Amino acid sequence: MQALKREINEETGLEVEKLILLNAWNSFKDECTEIIGLTYICTANGDNVMLSKEHSDYEWVTYEEMNDYNLVKGMSRQLEELNRNYINKYINDNIGRGL
Repeated sequence: MQALKREINEETGLEVEKLILLNAWNSFKDECTEIIGLTYICTANGDNVMLSKEHSDYEWVTYEEMNDYNLVKGMSRQLEELNRNYINKYINDNIGRGL
């Protein structure tokens, strides 16, 4: 997990804690290219993102706004499942614990 935390910090400038692996997913870009993703939920030390030079832009969006973006199919499915199954449980389980 330390490598993931370090990578997130290098890419965004954010310090993250409480990384929880929610699921692994896959999607096929074409018949020769499979995309494999891991979805985590975490807390961050803020929302002031400072992108690395590898990226040109970012945007915070709501669940409802995600369909306005061209997301990888697997990611869209994962976010839909996350919205249905995890967010309320995560909030209920963690808000009272100093999250």
